Amino acid sequence: MSTISSFEKIFDLEMRRFFKIKKKYFLGLGEDGSRLLSVVADFISNSGKLFRPALFYFAFTSHNRNISLAKKQCLIFEFIHSFWLIHDDLIDQAELRRGKQTVHKKYNLATAVLGGNLALMLADEIFYGMQPSSKLQKIYDSFKQEVLIGQYLDSIGSTNIQTVMELKTARYSFVRPVEIGLQMAGVDGKTVAYWKKLMHRIGMTFQLKDDLLGVFGDVKKIGKSADSDLIEGKNTLLIQLFEETAPPRDREEFSKRFKKSGLNKKDCEYLKSLLIKNNIPKEIQTKISNEIGKLIKDDAFKKKTKLSLLVEEILCKIGDMSDLKY
Repeated sequence: MSTISSFEKIFDLEMRRFFKIKKKYFLGLGEDGSRLLSVVADFISNSGKLFRPALFYFAFTSHNRNISLAKKQCLIFEFIHSFWLIHDDLIDQAELRRGKQTVHKKYNLATAVLGGNLALMLADEIFYGMQPSSKLQKIYDSFKQEVLIGQYLDSIGSTNIQTVMELKTARYSFVRPVEIGLQMAGVDGKTVAYWKKLMHRIGMTFQLKDDLLGVFGDVKKIGKSADSDLIEGKNTLLIQLFEETAPPRDREEFSKRFKKSGLNKKDCEYLKSLLIKNNIPKEIQTKISNEIGKLIKDDAFKKKTKLSLLVEEILCKIGDMSDLKY
């Protein structure tokens, strides 16, 4: 059994336990109000990757045997992620998430806004309920604020692509979950710094793959639109590389449609064809493969801890290009 699969069972049991307790409280506030909790519960149950809570869990349990604390605190990361995804889908006006209707599409705008807010409140309730140190509080607050700024920069089409990648993905999805887990477990500063540096590299590589999926993902496998990044006019490394290397005529043709309102399926296919013509997806794939080849040789993988096994599994998923279609 894979590390992530073994974690999924732990996570599901703990999440069900948590929702059972919270539902009693919400029913006391009114039966209608408890439906909002069900919206969040249904969203979380819809087969997310769970690697953020898993990274925290195994970072903690690789150094501390307080399993009950790890099980409860790992829920934080999926609640925060649910908050971001529900609101991100609303911002992007996306219709699908994990192969199902997005919350605002299935219900309405108010339910999406309030459901996302509730997920964030539940994360805070769990975190602050353990009376964290001031140091941990600062890391946790940074964790939330960094991704907020990353999301904002992405939404306004910032050309500072590296900063967006770092804030929105590397720190949020990889660095901070591991850092919080290690800090909570009482690990020394040198070890924390070592893992932060490694997870940052993995996070940046993950974002490269995510950028490919945002344009060339196989819809049946990724469970959402593969035209969204083009329709939204997102500045990703794919676009940057194209603008730096493509001939003037292709750049001119690309600019006639990219970031223009009313982009349709035919327009998206044409933009994709220009990227393919100039070998952009192949170059990004090569960058990903080369970086994974370097990362997997790191000393962290010589010690077969649960954390290193999980990270190795994540790297394999990043390097698997079977979910791309072009």
